[in-house]
Amino acid sequence: PLEEMWTRLFLVLGVAALATAASPRALCSDFDYTKIQLITFDGFAALFDTYGSLPPNFRQIFDELAVSNETIVEFTKEWLGYYSTENWMYYNTLTMSPGVRSASDPFQYLMRTGLANVMSHLRISATTDQVEQLMKAWGHLNPHPGVVDTLVKLNGRGIHVGILSNADDTTQAIMATHLAPARIDYYFTTTKAGVFKPHPELYGLTEQAGYAKNTVLHVAGGGFDAMGARGFGIFAASCGGGDFCPTPDPTLQPCFFLSGVPDLAKLFHL
Repeated sequence: PLEEMWTRLFLVLGVAALATAASPRALCSDFDYTKIQLITFDGFAALFDTYGSLPPNFRQIFDELAVSNETIVEFTKEWLGYYSTENWMYYNTLTMSPGVRSASDPFQYLMRTGLANVMSHLRISATTDQVEQLMKAWGHLNPHPGVVDTLVKLNGRGIHVGILSNADDTTQAIMATHLAPARIDYYFTTTKAGVFKPHPELYGLTEQAGYAKNTVLHVAGGGFDAMGARGFGIFAASCGGGDFCPTPDPTLQPCFFLSGVPDLAKLFHL
C-alpha cells in the first residue's frame, strides 16, 4: 500500500541523515574528472522538473473530461506513487515484481497498470486516445534551469552524455527533444535492461556500450538511484535529493551531492 511505503520512507530518511553525515567525497577518492568519458543522467528528477511539469500536462487532457483540480492533484500524487513501487520492491527483495520482470516493456507495463488502477479508484473514464495522451505526458517535461546549457558545455568538452532512466525507449526519445540543442549520445532504458532502478542491470548498460566503470559518472535523481549506480561500481552524484541515501553502507553512498545539474560546471571546470 502507498501509505505504508511513504511511512517506511520517512523512517529510512531519519536513519539516512545520520548515515550520510561523513564526507561522501572520501568514499570516492579515486575519482578523477579528467578520466570521465561518459556522464549519464537520471531523467525524471535530475534533468527534468517532473513534479512541476506533469500536472499542467494532465490538466490539458482532463479539461476535456471536466475533472476537478482537486481530483487532478490526487490523480498526479497516486500515479507518481505507482512509479516509486519498483524502487521499493528491489530495495526490499532484490527482485522485480513478476509482471515487470516478464514484461517486454517494463515502464509501459508499470505505468499503464498504475494508470488503470488510479483511474478506477478515482472513477475517471477516458478514451483510448486520452489514455495515450496521458502516457505521452511523461515525455513532455520541462528541464530544470541550467540543464541544457550544462549539457551543451559537456558536449563541447567531448564528454559523452546519456539518459539513464526508468523510462522506456519512446519516452526517453521524446524527453531528449526538450533538451535541444544539447546532444544526447546514449539512451539507457528499462526497455533494454528489463528492470527498474536500482537494479544493477540497468547501470550495466554503460559497460555494454564500451565504457570502463571508472570512466562513468551517473548523476542520480536521489538516494535509490545513486545506490544502484555505486552498487554496480560506477561513480555517482546525487542530484536534487538532498543527502538522502536509503542504506548506511558506506560503499553505496554517492560520491557527491549536487544541488542541480549546473553544479557539474564547477566539478568539471567547464
